Amino acid sequence: MKPFCLVNKFCWVGAWLRGKGYDIECPNHEYCTSNTNRYDPLSEKDLGYEIGKKIAKLDLLVDYCTTDGDAKSVQGLKEAMQETFDPLWSVNRLAGVKVSWVKYSEQKFSVGMFPGATKAQRNDFKIAFANYLKLCSHGIMNSLFAKYNGDRQNFLAVMVYKMGL
Repeated sequence: MKPFCLVNKFCWVGAWLRGKGYDIECPNHEYCTSNTNRYDPLSEKDLGYEIGKKIAKLDLLVDYCTTDGDAKSVQGLKEAMQETFDPLWSVNRLAGVKVSWVKYSEQKFSVGMFPGATKAQRNDFKIAFANYLKLCSHGIMNSLFAKYNGDRQNFLAVMVYKMGL
């Protein structure tokens, strides 16, 4: 099966050759892995539209899409679904504009919070704790999603109330 890749700017061969002083431009050389110029701008909305068209060819309809907080790809995906299936179709985004999931393992914890004689040992505890927090958060979100039948507004209101925000 062909890999699902719409736009790729990365070409390690080209980067290595440019580092050696050769005048190489991607994507027009032998063994090039990119399919667009490294200076071309990427449009998340256009990529979402192209992904939506590919999904629609398989007769699949997207109802929910989870993205990072500033992604515009959902709008492109929605347009592709509306164009192919139903003009009134809506793709629901599961991440709000201000919601951003930071990697738990990169968080700053108190210096003496984790046991261990070396920094590597303390880091292992830190990563285990971060993974535990991540799994707990995921479990809470899944249970709220199930309890409120996928109604995001209800379970977000419950979360805000419980957290006292």
